[in-house]
Amino acid sequence: MREVMINTSHNRDETITEYKPLIHAMPTENLHLLLYVLDLLALFAHKAAKNMMKTDELAKIFRHALFRHPSSVTPQHELDELVVQLLIEKQDRFILPTSGTYVQPLEDD
Repeated sequence: MREVMINTSHNRDETITEYKPLIHAMPTENLHLLLYVLDLLALFAHKAAKNMMKTDELAKIFRHALFRHPSSVTPQHELDELVVQLLIEKQDRFILPTSGTYVQPLEDD
């Protein structure tokens, strides 16, 4: 995912288009967990005025949980934060299609 972020020059639409097949290729359980966590983090970010946890701060906290890999020798924290921030902000673009289920978008308070 880091490589996609670098190669798409931070064009968010291109990055999301590249991320979708990577995310949807994950094992089912992992995919559901990732989407659940991203949805939960987006909910926290949506309420940042009350909980003081903006997307960038959530990305800083959760980058380790989402991008830690035993074979990774050089941590790229800033890039990881950008990836996680994008995933949180655009989590609704990665939702799996459902059969006739409508999800009400969050409204600002």
